[in-house]
Amino acid sequence: MNIDELIKEYLSGYFEILKKYQYQKLEKKYQVLRKKILNDLKNNIISLQEFTILVLYYGSKLSSDEIIDLKKENLLFLKNKRIKIKSNNISLLLDEECSEVLTEYIKFIEGNELFSNCNVEYIYKIIQKYPHNEIIEELSHCFTIYKETDYEVIPTPLRMNVDLKYTGKGVTIAFIDSGFYPHPDITKPVNRVLKYVKYS
Repeated sequence: MNIDELIKEYLSGYFEILKKYQYQKLEKKYQVLRKKILNDLKNNIISLQEFTILVLYYGSKLSSDEIIDLKKENLLFLKNKRIKIKSNNISLLLDEECSEVLTEYIKFIEGNELFSNCNVEYIYKIIQKYPHNEIIEELSHCFTIYKETDYEVIPTPLRMNVDLKYTGKGVTIAFIDSGFYPHPDITKPVNRVLKYVKYS
């Protein structure tokens, strides 16, 4: 397996854990895979950085902007080898996978800034290279594909820098408006309007 295949295999196992319970221990097979990936990437800081960003993006509640702004001074190393991120607007305990990967990445970074050479577009390119297909499938009903070139459109969650883990499933929205009508975006292929109430 090449490094891309190893990363995709590792992420598939990690996604399964994240779906169940974030702080659950990853299967031994995937822990071994993570160690191999980190070992293989030691001589390629850019690829190690990309892998670290992927794991943080998918494995924590950090947004792209929060990942970019991370500094060594924001990291508290706990006795159980976990990392807690503490800054003005973030207080977050990382799971074992994020902590292990970030700890390895930090060894190769001089200075306080961890991802200062990154921007949101760079992170999106990494995510597009290693997508979480299950989330994309959950969101795909929102992005009707009429022709092959429609795949080039960046989905709204990516364009707006929102957490892809939140799909809106189970959320009910109330609209108060005059002239509201059953638009095809909310009635096709399934009518999602629960109730109309007319006050006049």
